[in-house]
Amino acid sequence: RGGLVGSEMCIRDSVEGTVEVWEAPRFAGGASFGGCFNIMGPGQFVTQPNTFINNTPDPGGGIVDIDVVNRTVHRVESSPLECDVYRTPRDGADGWLYVGSDNTNTTIVVDHNGTEVGSYAGFARPFFDAQGRLLAKSGDFDGVGDYVELDPLTGDVVAEALFTANRATATNGGKFISVIFERMDGPVPDPSGLLDAATYEVVVDLSAETGRAISGRASADDSRFGYVSKDDRLLVWDTSSGELVIDVSVAERAERIAFSPDGSSIALLVDAGTLQIRSGDDGQIVRTFDVSREPVMAMDWANEDQIAVLRTFGVVDIVATQG
Repeated sequence: RGGLVGSEMCIRDSVEGTVEVWEAPRFAGGASFGGCFNIMGPGQFVTQPNTFINNTPDPGGGIVDIDVVNRTVHRVESSPLECDVYRTPRDGADGWLYVGSDNTNTTIVVDHNGTEVGSYAGFARPFFDAQGRLLAKSGDFDGVGDYVELDPLTGDVVAEALFTANRATATNGGKFISVIFERMDGPVPDPSGLLDAATYEVVVDLSAETGRAISGRASADDSRFGYVSKDDRLLVWDTSSGELVIDVSVAERAERIAFSPDGSSIALLVDAGTLQIRSGDDGQIVRTFDVSREPVMAMDWANEDQIAVLRTFGVVDIVATQG
């Protein structure tokens, strides 16, 4: 039901700045990704197709697990999971777990082949942290509740009342948990804070700023966290001090944000196809690219000098950020 697929890269000059195109994740028959994705590490996208590669209906939600750094694609043809699928860290392991839900107050764990391991009623909005611990909210899917740690194989509660939130997820480097304390207001949740992943104490308070126009992201080393606000400001925090270090206006409509691994550069996708590279010191534009060839699903830095742009039809453009 699942398997790893590799592919060679090919040179392509039709999109500005693109030095390579990876075709392996592409879907057959014009199928495309659905609206949900999660980034599980540098250049690692976990998402779901609208229809799977064999062009059959996919009501339950197949899984496409893309690792741009290692050039692998793991496909699960079907699973009971709906939107927002998370994976345990691979760390070279032959097997790993995915977790999600069926859009009810039930946490569902499947193995790397899509076989259900356990279904745990009464726990919603689950995710795996950087250590592979399964955290889920006790209670209503849309409400505010206590997050607990569950044993992924049995559903037993390992630790209770870790923190209270509407939703939460681990940051890119795993040092923090990004939380939304209150119920979601509008299409993108308002920011609340970053919690220490070990103590669950608030280390960066985001609640004083206006809501997000796009979801927040952290750099791979978790030194920076930022987003574009509803009033069109690029806001970036230094996570070690908790200080807001960048606050600049963004003239265009922002759609995606990503940080270079050390937070020294910021990528913004704006106006449905312009990729801006901005300074991590002051947020000013350093360079722009036209990447509007196909709709963009997600993007992330593959390394210090290249950004992976994942298209909705599965193609990954590798864009060189330097000249």
